[in-house]
Amino acid sequence: MKNGRKINQVCIVGLILGAVLVSACAQPAQQTPGASTTSGAPAAAKKPDFFTVIGGPGLAQPVGAALAKKVEAKTGVPGTFAEPPGGSVGIAYVKQLAERKADVALSGGDLLARQAFLGTGPFQGQGQQPVRGLMVSYGLGVTFMTRADSGIKSIPDMRGKRIMSWLPAVPQFGETLDALFKFHKMTKNDVVAIKQSSIDEANDALKARTVDVSTRAFPQTGSVGIEELAREIDLVLIPITQAEVDFVRKESEYISGGVTIKAGTIKGQDKDVLMAAYQHAIVAHRDLPDDFVYVLMELLLEGAGPDTPGAFTQVHPGADWTLNRALAVTDIVALHPGAVRYYKDKGVWTAQHEEKQNAFLKMLK
Repeated sequence: MKNGRKINQVCIVGLILGAVLVSACAQPAQQTPGASTTSGAPAAAKKPDFFTVIGGPGLAQPVGAALAKKVEAKTGVPGTFAEPPGGSVGIAYVKQLAERKADVALSGGDLLARQAFLGTGPFQGQGQQPVRGLMVSYGLGVTFMTRADSGIKSIPDMRGKRIMSWLPAVPQFGETLDALFKFHKMTKNDVVAIKQSSIDEANDALKARTVDVSTRAFPQTGSVGIEELAREIDLVLIPITQAEVDFVRKESEYISGGVTIKAGTIKGQDKDVLMAAYQHAIVAHRDLPDDFVYVLMELLLEGAGPDTPGAFTQVHPGADWTLNRALAVTDIVALHPGAVRYYKDKGVWTAQHEEKQNAFLKMLK
């Protein structure tokens, strides 16, 4: 009986070990997250159940809708484009991402993206937001607008005037004007400073003559809102000089340089207008699967070279981004790992980009 019991025990142990070995052999090899196959994107990428792109008016609408369709066609994941529900537009994008009501935001200034990542500015006390960078698309000029009969032709002419420029949701506006005042040895005390509560208020206040100068962003891709305003009133865009742009850039790390709005862009504009500019960042939720983000990058930058625009120009002429311009996002916020892998596979990721990425990641708490 003892020998029989031992034989039975040995058989049972053997069966258990055999089952464990078979189970282990049947398990697929685990791939390191973000690991690349020889062709770049993994063959079987993890995917979300649904995909939402959020953005505001202008370029974001046609590009966002097209991106959602391309994603669905490529991955089978149902996609849609949505506009923010209201309120402070830029902050609304980030909130939609944080609450996972959106996966990618096509509209977001560089400063706001960084503040969300760090949990500073309008996100103070809310913690670091789950925002990761994908790319930079284009620059936006900080536009100071006035009526033709105001007599305001330069920044010094604003002395004693009612100036609307301090919009909490777009701190680039006030930051730019503060720097320009400093350049001209002026302060906010030299003007009647009026806070701005929304983008649309800039147009309404000028039309109602409750302000002398208001501020909006003028994308390189054009601005329907400003163009419409110029058809309703005799609108003037106040130009600044290259010296002023250079000074603002030194004062603010979020101003990347200048953009020129060509003559004839709006009604009555007979000269080119130079403006200080900031970057437009495309950001994603940090928890989007790396492989899925890799596919997003392929679609966003399809056909793009270091200095050559990609296929999205067929959707909107302003979507003429290139790999080099896209990579300016490394100056703004930590990139999503899927985006990093894409740039590496394209051969444009450098040691400098890696250094910036690591510096941002060290800021995470």
